[in-house]
Amino acid sequence: MNLQQKTLSYGITLALAFGGLFTATSDIRAEEPMVLEEITVTAEKRAEKLQDVPVSVTAFSSKAIVEASIENTRDFIELTPNVTLYDAYTIGTTYVTVRGMTQINNADSPVSIVVDGVPQNSQKQFKQELFDIERIEVLRGPQGSGYGRDAIGGAINIVTKGPTNELEGYVKTGVFNENGRTVSGAVSGPLVKDTLLYRLSGVYKKTDGLIENTFLDTNVDFYESTDLRAQLKWLATDDVSLDLRYETSELDG
Repeated sequence: MNLQQKTLSYGITLALAFGGLFTATSDIRAEEPMVLEEITVTAEKRAEKLQDVPVSVTAFSSKAIVEASIENTRDFIELTPNVTLYDAYTIGTTYVTVRGMTQINNADSPVSIVVDGVPQNSQKQFKQELFDIERIEVLRGPQGSGYGRDAIGGAINIVTKGPTNELEGYVKTGVFNENGRTVSGAVSGPLVKDTLLYRLSGVYKKTDGLIENTFLDTNVDFYESTDLRAQLKWLATDDVSLDLRYETSELDG
């Protein structure tokens, strides 16, 4: 009789112990739910959730751009499946291949690049620095209906950060190979609250290079670039706004 009582007592105690363990584990899991970031894209000229867009799109949010240290076109193309960026034999010419569709020398690119709704026809666009970016979208496959005849292979849609109704800004500095250094920053806010907004942003990058020209007594692979952007937004009414922007890029190297 005593043996049965002890066995029953041990069994109840053990069950309660494991029950408490399971309950604690369930509480921990309940407190830490996994939530995926929701990305809104404008690949089809209207705001949509990424999972609802009926085309093949790889999108990078502003958070993903910072975390992946995306600073130029090559950085995000290397993270995009079925898309390749390579330098041509002609100096200053860069090609993009999407799903095997490439470009021949001196011909139009099969990939359309659009920045804030404005098509970029220059090959130098692939070489420019990316700074103060809100979102990047890479569309694979023909996109002629939305991006014109140059988008038979795909399209790259880049959206920069716009003026804000609250004062904000940032400054970032960094170093990289070949004694390189970079400074970037932005400031944004209202000139007239709820009516006239502005944003100024830019990036400066310089590297001294490593290959020395003994005859000229200088390095031949030095690089220095300055990119600046100014934006002004007038909120005329709740439904009408006017956007003005100026952008300049200078490259030496």
